[in-house]
Amino acid sequence: MAVKDRLAQLLRLYADNNCTKEEFEELFLLIDRSPNEDLLEPLLSIYAQAPEESSHTDKDWNTLYEQRFSAVQSRQRRMTFFRLTGIAATILIIGMAALFLFRTPARLNNPGAGSKIPPAIELTPGGNQAVLTLSNGIKIALTAKENGLIATQSGVQVTKTADGKLQYRIAGSKPGSAPQFNTIETPRGGQYEVVLPDGTHVWLNALSALTFPTHFSGREREVTLRGEAYFEVARNKHLPFRVNTDRQDIEVLGTHFNINSYQDEQTVRTTLVEGSVKVIPADAALAVVLRPGQQAVLRHQKPEVRTVDTDMVLGWKKGYFVFSNNDLESIMRQVSRWYDVDVEFKNNSLRKRLFSGTVSRFENASQVLDLLELTGIVHFKVEGRRIMVM
Repeated sequence: MAVKDRLAQLLRLYADNNCTKEEFEELFLLIDRSPNEDLLEPLLSIYAQAPEESSHTDKDWNTLYEQRFSAVQSRQRRMTFFRLTGIAATILIIGMAALFLFRTPARLNNPGAGSKIPPAIELTPGGNQAVLTLSNGIKIALTAKENGLIATQSGVQVTKTADGKLQYRIAGSKPGSAPQFNTIETPRGGQYEVVLPDGTHVWLNALSALTFPTHFSGREREVTLRGEAYFEVARNKHLPFRVNTDRQDIEVLGTHFNINSYQDEQTVRTTLVEGSVKVIPADAALAVVLRPGQQAVLRHQKPEVRTVDTDMVLGWKKGYFVFSNNDLESIMRQVSRWYDVDVEFKNNSLRKRLFSGTVSRFENASQVLDLLELTGIVHFKVEGRRIMVM
């Protein structure tokens, strides 16, 4: 029997929970000795047909895969498996290559089945881009600005660090006068990190803006956010930290949390990673206090509190799109912000189709769209900086 056929046979026994100890050892011996291409096809094929009630978890399959593919070449990428849930499409993610393979209950779709986005069209991913507006109205494009001192305002030095952060630092023992207000704003396709004068770190996602004083004074530290940002607030029990958005406010002492407050989203989502925060909607009597691992979802008046996976919420900060039963419409809003493109749905029935999975934000949009098409569910047409969902 050919090695490839024997691999498929042993993988089938493994998937069906009928693998003896000797067969299990033989399987891993063949995995260790086999060329990657001899293993990949049967592994994916057997996984696609494995019964949902199999005792082998997705983690088991990942371990099996990585046993042979942990030191792959650049054309062969690490894979993570996601099971089909409900009507959500399933995505098998291959690391930074972001290769989607979609599983149906009966088979793995043919990777060649999707129609390809023309290779000449390259919608590149976003990066560190932002504009800083000083209190006097002067705008500074941070991407083009050299590292070093950018401005001095009321005794506060503003610098761009070597690792691309914007940092505010009080020159001397204390600032010289009343605080002035600055705004850092990321465009579509931009993200940026800023260190506020109290040491608080803020990471802005695409199409977001943060307005803040050049130094904090009074009884609280107050900033205003539009869009999405992750905060690591410097602890100061004497000066609470407050984030104002158009639909709610957040009060904290020192903590780590994420706020998604885009105006084109139906909800405001506040997710707590560490510490404690108080989410205050328009009606302050409906305020809620979050514990780590909780998320407040504000849709109407009273926030709904739920438990979430914070790693998934913070995927954008770590360089990933992370979807968990997200509808295509919300996914394409994220694509629009990050790749600086307009999206038009030609087929409105696709807006609420659900997808789950993870994919790198640093692939070109053309590759991401092409790979999404492998579902056979959705197709795209790209004209300039416009993506049409067919």
